[in-house]
Amino acid sequence: MASMKKSRQTKQVRKANIAADAPSAWQQTHDAFQSLKEQLTAAYEDAKARAAQDSVADALDEVDAMLRILNQEDMASRTVDLSAAADETEEAVKKLEALKQELEGIASRVATVAKVIQGIDDAIAVAKACFGIA
Repeated sequence: MASMKKSRQTKQVRKANIAADAPSAWQQTHDAFQSLKEQLTAAYEDAKARAAQDSVADALDEVDAMLRILNQEDMASRTVDLSAAADETEEAVKKLEALKQELEGIASRVATVAKVIQGIDDAIAVAKACFGIA
């Protein structure tokens, strides 16, 4: 029973390690196929015989298909990441909108206070002028 539990834990650890290494593994795989594509393209350009060009072209088609698959997988994984980020961003946007409304309210009150201050300044200026106060 203990060995079965240990075996299950080992599998879980492996899965976690694979998941953690997935981005770098994907990148390494993509880079390897991209390098192969470049090598095959050079080989195609260097090939003199039509049969050799056809063989290289077939290989290039396969490599292009693999690169498309890898890119689709990458986009799919990023879509999941973006969805999670969108959920988190939505909450932040709501908080920012609330803060904006609060600040707009403060700005409105400040504008009102500024008008009152200007009225007070005007009244003081008139009083000083009328009564010769320095």
